[in-house]
Amino acid sequence: MNIYVLDDREENRKLITQILQSHTSHEVYDFSTGETLLKYLERGIGEPDLFLLDIIMEGMDGYEVAAHLKRNKAFADVPIIFLTALDDKESLAKGFKSGGSDYISKPFSKEELLARINVHLNLRQSMRDLKNHSLELKRDKELFYVRGKELRSLYQILQQGMSSLSLEEFFTDAARDIIPKAFSSGTPCRAFIQYRDRIYHSSDPGEKPPDYSVKAPLKVNGKEKGSLVVGFRSSRKGITTEFEQKIVFLLAEKLAQVINHYEKESELRYEAFLLKKALEKREERGYILFSADHHVIAHNQAFLEAFRIQEKKSGKKKKKKVLTLDEMSTLTDPHYQQLLKTLLDEDIPQKVMLTGADGEEFRLFSWPLEEEGIVAGKLWVIDKMGAKDG
Repeated sequence: MNIYVLDDREENRKLITQILQSHTSHEVYDFSTGETLLKYLERGIGEPDLFLLDIIMEGMDGYEVAAHLKRNKAFADVPIIFLTALDDKESLAKGFKSGGSDYISKPFSKEELLARINVHLNLRQSMRDLKNHSLELKRDKELFYVRGKELRSLYQILQQGMSSLSLEEFFTDAARDIIPKAFSSGTPCRAFIQYRDRIYHSSDPGEKPPDYSVKAPLKVNGKEKGSLVVGFRSSRKGITTEFEQKIVFLLAEKLAQVINHYEKESELRYEAFLLKKALEKREERGYILFSADHHVIAHNQAFLEAFRIQEKKSGKKKKKKVLTLDEMSTLTDPHYQQLLKTLLDEDIPQKVMLTGADGEEFRLFSWPLEEEGIVAGKLWVIDKMGAKDG
């Protein structure tokens, strides 16, 4: 698939391109200005499957570029992910209003970038799969075209499912609004989603039962996690069309993908919780965590104080935020430069000695973070001289 990257900083474009070319088979096209990107698309060259847009740029910003893309029918359905250092609600809301599908906060990790891109490219592929189903429904061709717009409910299931705050919120919306709209107005229906020990439905109290229904399992990793039942009211004596059956099973398949997404996110949140607890125990010792691409993921106050680094604050309430590698690199004090050189040296031994800002001696210990044999990052912990190893 084709990914179009827009960022006015060359180092950011090179980093993103390197990650994508190293870990995927996608084609990557990068642009430094919004004007250049739009002119390239006007020439009719290539077929983008995903846009990665920086927001803050000179001239045309990411919001304006996104709005231009959404006004063009050729690119209106292509997902847009914003790359931004902005984290306030107003900026995020403006991004979604201008046509964004998602956003990635800077600095980002390789894993987050690849995961989010994968989600939206899967959504893109799902839309193509829907088009391919028209070949299987030739004998229902006329009906298929009448209901063509309603097939977008399948895409909406995935898109809304990936952005909802919880599965409960998503299931409620899907049962009451999204799934009933997947069928023509001439076929009234009610949806029932059973997941674990709860049922989410769109029926009203005292409502007559449906004339007939279609049931499809919700399978996640080969295991049945629940089911989707769609009940219909009709005068056709309980006979469903092949079209309706296919849509119900396709809807169940997309619901299962959303469940899988949430279950994986739960595992990641739990792993992050365990790592945070481990780091909190070392709070007095000072730590800094780098990704494999040398992005700063986390650090604590004890680390900053050891080397007299001023922590950056942002937002109206001046919340503290993680200093990026670029921000640390701009510090001119030789202690900072020596520190960064040591921390980012791939061949540095597991334990080294460094002098802090006040001439105090520190020992630094490193632990590589590995996932299936691949180094995903490195954690450095500092100790003052005289503290015990551990």
